[in-house]
Amino acid sequence: MSLLRYPADRRPVSLVFATFFLQLCVFFFVDQATFVMGCVLLLLIPQMSISAFNHHHSHSNSFRITWLNAPLNLVLALQTGIPTYGWVLHHNLGHHLNYLDQENDESHWARNDGTTMGLSEYILSNVLRMYPNMFCVGRRYPATRRRLVLQLCAVMATLGLFFYLNALNTVLVFVFPMLVKPALTFLATYSQHAGLWASDHLHASYNNLSPSYNWFFWNLGYHTAHHLKMAVHWSLLPDLHAKIETQIPEQLRLNGGTPWSFLDRRFFANGVPVVSGIVNIENVLDAEKTQLAP
Repeated sequence: MSLLRYPADRRPVSLVFATFFLQLCVFFFVDQATFVMGCVLLLLIPQMSISAFNHHHSHSNSFRITWLNAPLNLVLALQTGIPTYGWVLHHNLGHHLNYLDQENDESHWARNDGTTMGLSEYILSNVLRMYPNMFCVGRRYPATRRRLVLQLCAVMATLGLFFYLNALNTVLVFVFPMLVKPALTFLATYSQHAGLWASDHLHASYNNLSPSYNWFFWNLGYHTAHHLKMAVHWSLLPDLHAKIETQIPEQLRLNGGTPWSFLDRRFFANGVPVVSGIVNIENVLDAEKTQLAP
């Protein structure tokens, strides 16, 4: 019997530990700060993919045996700055339950007056509220909150040991990516939902159907399917998407882009995500208003 619940997780789990091995090599064997920083910046590339997998892992743990997920959880937290149980509270039990209600969405993109936040405003606002929101949701789920606290203690203990061994390399190799990655994670969330006022799952998410995007981000582009059934394993999302594709408005099915689309300014227009040359944002919003009109 395989230790992994799904064979498809072999690739992302291998990527997580291979990247962590490279981080440790840089930490222990590279002394020149400039070279260390160059290595760290290169490792941000696989870590962006790992951030998406961290999201998936929080929905469907990778290992069948519960305790085997603990070291994976620790490494993911050290690489992405977001503990697995933080994802569970903030995202699974928060955002997924409330994203159709901008007043309560833990990752809300609407201002109090109903207008859409700009990208920088959204990222800053959500990064600053990320941990407070985790513990706020945790009031309703004390057992999960306790697991989060234990996980944070393990992360801090590990960072403390690294800091004792080499303070500068700890900051560069581990702390710096942990501060950067939540911002990139919220950037992705913004591109998936911002500007979409909807009352049902089929009209509340942009889908990026680019093969390269979904290869790099583990099918995260099939976002409507993911919100429709968040417990479905990432490897099964294309099949679920195929079953509901005709029910998703064409304007929300983006057929272009690469793994780096979210870094392209053309992907955003008037503060809302859009792939250049494929979708006109005014048409998207007009269509949404028409579909939601009484």
